[in-house]
Amino acid sequence: MTLVELLVVIFIVLTVTALAIPVIAPAMRGRQVREASRLVTAYLAGARSEALRTGRATGVIFERFPNAPEMCINLSRCQVPPTYAGDTTASRATATGNNHEFTVIDAWNNRVQPGDLIKFNYQGHLYRIVNATGSPKTCEPVNGTVPAFNLPAGTSVPYQVFRQPKRTSTPPVQLPAGIVIDLGFSGDATGNTGNTLQPFVIRDHTASGWSGTAYEQDPHAGEIIAGHTPLGIMVVFAPDGSVEGLYRPNALGVQIKDFPSGSIHFLIGQRARVPVTTVTDPSLLAAIELDSTTVTSEKEDLAEEQLATFNFMDLENLWVTINPRSGQINSTEMYAVPSIDDPTAAIATSNPSEVRPIADRVRQSRQFALEGQAMGGL
Repeated sequence: MTLVELLVVIFIVLTVTALAIPVIAPAMRGRQVREASRLVTAYLAGARSEALRTGRATGVIFERFPNAPEMCINLSRCQVPPTYAGDTTASRATATGNNHEFTVIDAWNNRVQPGDLIKFNYQGHLYRIVNATGSPKTCEPVNGTVPAFNLPAGTSVPYQVFRQPKRTSTPPVQLPAGIVIDLGFSGDATGNTGNTLQPFVIRDHTASGWSGTAYEQDPHAGEIIAGHTPLGIMVVFAPDGSVEGLYRPNALGVQIKDFPSGSIHFLIGQRARVPVTTVTDPSLLAAIELDSTTVTSEKEDLAEEQLATFNFMDLENLWVTINPRSGQINSTEMYAVPSIDDPTAAIATSNPSEVRPIADRVRQSRQFALEGQAMGGL
């Protein structure tokens, strides 16, 4: 075989390889997304099985990526510690006379943290601990329906602290390279039909280019606040297999426990498509969300180009959905979402008078998940 013949063979091989790469690359990317979906589904199912087996609430921490809390690539196992009622059977909480203030004789140290829930005298309502150090300590009503804590000064009663989940020694898992959970479009569905999404990350126009008001905003939706370390999202399963709670950080970096009324959706997508890295002109999507009358044809085209880069627009991506009542975990394909050729026309919204181009399309991309269609072959 001559040198010329070798060069011809090498040239043919390189040409065939170059032609094959554009065909193979999308298939490889789709396989990575499916592999990531399998990992997430299996890890969640493992936590649920452990809760059923041990009788202790067990869950998964969706760790936020450093410097980019809009996405997650690592999952860790967590478990709810036993209820804490003090160091001895004689432990008591003593009211100071001011609403929400009390003292204890026990050294809580790090066993009790802000965000843990406390119940006084084994009855009544739960209150969220705000200050767990020093004396007096403080708590607050969990929601507006819970009355203010108001024991007479000097009243001493037993107490129970329901602590937040703690990370366990179970090995964590990491998603394949380039694949992430897009927390900006992940969240729990609310409403009778599950049309509304409470996202795990709320952004504003200056941060990433779409209006937080496009969603029904959750007051504990993990806002990105400068100066606070972003915490992960925790989904915890009860010993009966249902979802015991959904923990997400508030603006002060405290984990808040919610009881989801609708399915929990996690968007498995590509790191390059997370909006924090793709939105170049926040005013574009802000314009079509808030004031469609000012949208020019040029801005409409640019906005559509940006919208097309988001993970919920890519049909190769997948949703992992958890039913909070049964604890069932499914992977579903993306529903085809139309472009925004007419940004003034809302689609499939519960309120036709509202124009919510992004929120409506996020909801529509979850259509298969809302219908409970499980994806086979994973």
